[in-house]
Amino acid sequence: MRIREKYNTLSNNQDYKSLVSNFSYLTLLQVAGYLFPLITIPYLSRVIGVEGIGRVAFGAAVITWFMSISTWGFNYTATREAARNRDDLNKLSEIFSNVFWARSALAFLCFIVLLGLIIVISSFRENKLVLLITFLTIPGNILFPEWLFQALERMKYITILSLISKLLFTLTIFIFNK
Repeated sequence: MRIREKYNTLSNNQDYKSLVSNFSYLTLLQVAGYLFPLITIPYLSRVIGVEGIGRVAFGAAVITWFMSISTWGFNYTATREAARNRDDLNKLSEIFSNVFWARSALAFLCFIVLLGLIIVISSFRENKLVLLITFLTIPGNILFPEWLFQALERMKYITILSLISKLLFTLTIFIFNK
């Protein structure tokens, strides 16, 4: 009987409901993060071949390095600060603006460095189209403030938007890569 009472108490608790909801959405997001590549990578391997996959992997590796510079740990520090100030709209707005402009400045510097690397290093020059197209993920990442939704515990919105973008990306792979 105590288990049923505990369950009833928890199921009526708003924090518990929020925790379960956010956990469920994060789980769905993680599953999608593994599922979509499992669908696209074998198809791309067959269509663009080993050399094409190598170019894409090279581009992704380079841009991941730039992505880590442009995020600069804001996903942790900004999330913490936004969560602490979730009820103060002015402070939240200030945090958002500061993070947005700092990340934008870092992304711009990364883009300048990428252009320099393309000019100087032959392997970068040979893959400049892949690198430049892949670099577009950085402004996209800046424009979608996942950290803010996490701080406000609005995982539903992150999950829905992310699933839509992953689905559209996957569809474009099948449509444009023949």
